[in-house]
Amino acid sequence: MVINLAGGVETRRKPEEFPIASSASPQTEDNMTCGRLLVLYLAAVLGPQPPLVDGHQKALETHKVSVGRFFILKCSPGHTNVTWKRGGSNSSLPAGVEVKDAELWFLPVVQAHDGKYICHNRKERVYEVRVSNELCPAAVESKRMKQGPLHCKLDLPRGTTRTAPVEWLKECVPVNLAGGNLEVTQKGDLRFLRDSETNAGLYTCLLHMSLGDNNYTAARSLNLTLGNTTFLYKPMLVYPKVETKEIVEIGSRKELRCKAYLGNRDDGTNMYWTINGHHFNTSPHLHYSQKYAEEDGAVYGMSSLVISSVVPELLDIPISCHLLNPAGQGQGTFRLHKADHRGLYVCVLAPLTVCLLGLALALGMLFRMELVLAYRRLKRLFISLEVSDGMLYDAYVSYQYSGEGHSSEVVTFALKVLPEVLEKRHGFSLFIRGRDDSPGEALHDVIAEAVSKSRRLVLILSGQETLKHHPPTPAHHNWPTSTAWACTMP
Repeated sequence: MVINLAGGVETRRKPEEFPIASSASPQTEDNMTCGRLLVLYLAAVLGPQPPLVDGHQKALETHKVSVGRFFILKCSPGHTNVTWKRGGSNSSLPAGVEVKDAELWFLPVVQAHDGKYICHNRKERVYEVRVSNELCPAAVESKRMKQGPLHCKLDLPRGTTRTAPVEWLKECVPVNLAGGNLEVTQKGDLRFLRDSETNAGLYTCLLHMSLGDNNYTAARSLNLTLGNTTFLYKPMLVYPKVETKEIVEIGSRKELRCKAYLGNRDDGTNMYWTINGHHFNTSPHLHYSQKYAEEDGAVYGMSSLVISSVVPELLDIPISCHLLNPAGQGQGTFRLHKADHRGLYVCVLAPLTVCLLGLALALGMLFRMELVLAYRRLKRLFISLEVSDGMLYDAYVSYQYSGEGHSSEVVTFALKVLPEVLEKRHGFSLFIRGRDDSPGEALHDVIAEAVSKSRRLVLILSGQETLKHHPPTPAHHNWPTSTAWACTMP
């Protein structure tokens, strides 16, 4: 015989396990029965008893409720002859707490309702009610993911009418039913359509009802935990997120890389490549690889496609990286484009051209006179001297080269200075008498013809000849020895 003193429960062995002789007398059997009864009595008396609180047993249940909510305490089911009282020195029930059908109704909960309540039906049962000012009560149940939907476990009391469907909150905020991951069943259960670590948290269900002319809301909270749950995620591309353009040279080597977020574990996501929508076999010119890596607790899949030599057939067609697992699929696309160096040429030549133009302008400003003379000399070499006005000379130079008024200074000025300055430096074409006329020609004819083909007439007079015709004045004292006068022929 084995006695469980901790629980006060006897565990009997089967009759055949006791080696009682068949020849035992009835008196012996009566003595053994009395012994068993004595042991059982001692176990019940000496065994551990539930501790007392305020002269009563310790609370069997603890309920966490919020101020303003409807709440019911239920005693032993199936019994109607039940009495309720409050624990402590004042056993009367507080205002707002009523007994209905052997149940204790809080209409609604207020802070003064915090404490212990005792129901008596043959024996006492103690309940503890903890009242908080939080909108959502503390969790009374903890549940791990992948254990089915969340049950509200709030029944509509008799005599009340439901005024709205069961409402669910997460962290005291209404759940987002439009997100496609949650739905509330007709029974008021919250069901998750797919597993996600974001599902974990504190959930509260609200039951809205009316009693007479008053509306009430009952609330119950439970905590959903991850535990050791792992999740299968739809693969999400990190790169490339959009169609990506890659610049290549024909014949060059190119490596295309694809990266995807796979969740918190290596779930065997398949990563493969297609060219223009078609699968291809690995060859010396095309080779792809795949590997997994962990970064900050998350798993990423990486795949590379190596093109050893780019051929024209690979240009401007979709080259796609595909992701596939039971949770979903993804795709990223590359396009190869031939390098266009025209832009590079423009970028290089444009600044160079600007620099050259600036340098040319600076040189032109510095050597503008030399450039003008050079232009005129070149013009005389390559362009006919006869222009649209029919003139051959820019000027006819006339001076006194013999007879009265003859001066060596005038001759020097006419034959050396003027040609040196006007012809050699400035490119003018001069007809100088005594230099350009030929001996033996009729003098008057030569002069008339030269003057008629000249744009201007230059007369060189000596200083003595000028003073002869013009009396000296203070201004005349500063005149040079030789003076050139030019007038335009009408």
